[in-house]
Amino acid sequence: MAAPRSLILSLLFLMLTPQARAGDAELCGRSAADPDAGIPACTRLLDHPSREADVPVLYNSRGVAKVVKGDYDSAVEDFTRALDRRPRYVDAFKNRGRARQEQGDYDKAIADFNQALHLDPKRTDLYNARGSALFDKGEYDRAIADFTKAISLDPKYKNAFVNRGLAFLHTRRIAQAIADFDVVVRLAPTPIPGAERLGGFKAILNDPWPITTRRSSSTPLRKTPITIAPLSLRTTASWTTRSPIVTKPFC
Repeated sequence: MAAPRSLILSLLFLMLTPQARAGDAELCGRSAADPDAGIPACTRLLDHPSREADVPVLYNSRGVAKVVKGDYDSAVEDFTRALDRRPRYVDAFKNRGRARQEQGDYDKAIADFNQALHLDPKRTDLYNARGSALFDKGEYDRAIADFTKAISLDPKYKNAFVNRGLAFLHTRRIAQAIADFDVVVRLAPTPIPGAERLGGFKAILNDPWPITTRRSSSTPLRKTPITIAPLSLRTTASWTTRSPIVTKPFC
């Protein structure tokens, strides 16, 4: 009787050289940079884990790659599998929160960031991540508090300054927004995407009513409010999107 195909494939995988397994481990480890190669590599390692395999890390790495691809539902499943196996896995909580934020499920995202912060209350990126979700939810004052906490832990944390500046914009605290954007420009050792525009907002932000119109020669000038559309970027270690209109925070 012929052996089942699945058994044959399993035996063939077990016969792979250590170099082949190491190659998959490398691809899986940098799956965020190359998700098309990383996802199948992580899957092969998960389908036939070796004794030394760190299975929660493999699920987390594959989940990050799926986030890059925009497959948020499947990414959340992978992060959950990682947490099932390692309930105190801070990065898996953070990554699941980011995926849920991209899904628009802000409450669950914030809950994940809360869990991560409970486990590691000194991580600046976790305060920035939770602040980002609060920003997306429209809770700007709470977001500002988180960004401020991140800055207090790391006074050179550029993303938190950008995010707090954007939150200040949404609450019409123009002077504070300008001050934060100035810090970003000073801190950036090399230009970050769009950073050169931050300083250019000053003319608009210092006078939020700069546009005047005249209906006729006898009609007095009136000031018309403008819609502030500042730098709009989301850049992370895992994915990058740009929009010139809607203001989004840095994660």
